[in-house]
Amino acid sequence: MNIKHEDILKKYLLDDIGFGDITTESLIDRDLKIDGEIKCHEEAVIAGLEEANLLYKSLNCEVEFIFKDGDKVKPNDVIMNVSGYATDILAGERTILNIIGRMSGIATLTKNYIDRVRNVNQKVIIAATRKTVPGFNIFDKKAVMVGGGDTHRFRLDDMILIKDNHIVLLGSITEAIK
Repeated sequence: MNIKHEDILKKYLLDDIGFGDITTESLIDRDLKIDGEIKCHEEAVIAGLEEANLLYKSLNCEVEFIFKDGDKVKPNDVIMNVSGYATDILAGERTILNIIGRMSGIATLTKNYIDRVRNVNQKVIIAATRKTVPGFNIFDKKAVMVGGGDTHRFRLDDMILIKDNHIVLLGSITEAIK
């Protein structure tokens, strides 16, 4: 993952933390070190672990993976362990869980669709749309890839794609091609 992606992730974390976790900082001793685990609550194709690792490392926490992106997990499987200061682990917890949950949901749904269509035709490719949450497109697309899908295109500048709106505005596909 390049630095741009890491910067985006850190921005998500800062967006959640704001000026600090006033509850945790008021209640928990800053020097308290703990070990924690992240469990999956349902059967899924796991995704977002690399992103979780980057965020926890930025908070000076250590991560141990039990699974890797793309692995199938069952309810109550521990997917990763984390250790560090309690205040740091708790500061990143919600953002990290949201990213893992979203990416795993997309990867799981993609894999389910692929399995269903491949029962009919092994050559079918499931491709992602550009219709993603602004600022999260690289992670949504990565989750599609983890689930076995194709990213199609990331942005408008990746390729030419003449759509119905272009044809309506220009009058015909022939005019659009000209």
